[in-house]
Amino acid sequence: MRLDWTFLKMSHSDPLVMAFKAGTMERASPSDSLANVLDMRSKMSMVSLVSYLRNAKDLFLLREPVISFAGQTLSTLLVSRDKGMQKNMEIAISADTETTRWYMSNVLRSMGVRFTLKSSGYIEAEELLNEADYALVIGDEALKVFSTKFRILIDVGYEFLRIFEMFPLYAVSVAREENLDISRDWISDANNYKEECAEKLASRLGISTVLTRRYYENVMYLAESSTENTLSFVRNGFTT
Repeated sequence: MRLDWTFLKMSHSDPLVMAFKAGTMERASPSDSLANVLDMRSKMSMVSLVSYLRNAKDLFLLREPVISFAGQTLSTLLVSRDKGMQKNMEIAISADTETTRWYMSNVLRSMGVRFTLKSSGYIEAEELLNEADYALVIGDEALKVFSTKFRILIDVGYEFLRIFEMFPLYAVSVAREENLDISRDWISDANNYKEECAEKLASRLGISTVLTRRYYENVMYLAESSTENTLSFVRNGFTT
């Protein structure tokens, strides 16, 4: 059976999935979500922004839904055990961080920081920091950091917003077919599930509901002028 949608298996998408009533769906990792739409197992998929740009010749970009943040992202963190920012930094990164890596690279360059990136098969802060003095941690693993003693150096999404004055855009919706008719009602309804998702996320990760509420308050699913500006900015600066 061909799916109508593949959504990302990440906490930021939980309210969107709860609101979805428009057909069949499944949730998958960023790489599997991309594979689903490329192989036409899914009519539409949400994929990372960089994944879309790498495959733009084969995909049609839908206006919505998107994953963007209008404030602190809280789930894209540059961390260390105890070291502060340095002029030269080695940073461990995991496989599914391409879009956040792009933002972080531009943020660090704007700050005059030289850096090298060390690819890792791990996603947890503890494991990444065993491979380098600094680590880029995303998603739930980043939110977990707030209940640890690791040192948070920058919120990458917030620093991108502060420096470049654009909302960071992490994921977009794509299809292999052009001019698909997408209802926007269920996308708007996702905001109604944010409080429930915040409570569940706090319980699951053992972190404060104050933190998870702020996380969901800042996530946006509908495109607006700032996210469109970000898309143009990243597209113009992106090289495969």
